[in-house]
This record gives sequence, structure tokens and C-alpha cells, in this order.
Amino acid sequence: MSRSSFCEHFTALVGRSPPRYENEWWLSLARDMLVAREARVGEIALRIGYAAEAAFSRAYEAIF
Repeated sequence: MSRSSFCEHFTALVGRSPPRYENEWWLSLARDMLVAREARVGEIALRIGYAAEAAFSRAYEAIF
């Protein structure tokens, strides 16, 4: 299956593109860590792949 075909099928099935789905999944994990107070915001941002706390905060606020 080609990459474009996969993306089309994935989006039709899940309702989101693969990159958007992955981003929302990581941010959901971050939300769980924040609720559990596992670490500070900046540490959680780094754990899920954000180099800057501000970028993480913008992405988080856009989803939640």
C-alpha cells in the first residue's frame, strides 16, 4: 500500500490524519502526566518531544 493510500484510508477510518492523530496521542499522554503531577510542564514537554515549553503549551491549548 502506498503512503498516500494509507493516509487516505487511515483518515477515513479514524477521522484524523496520521500526524494529527499521533500529535493528539502524545498530548493525551502529557495530559495524563499533568493530571497525575508526574513532572513539571517543561519536563513533560521534553518527554513527548517538544524542545520548548512554549511550543508544547500552544499545542496543548489547541487540543484541550
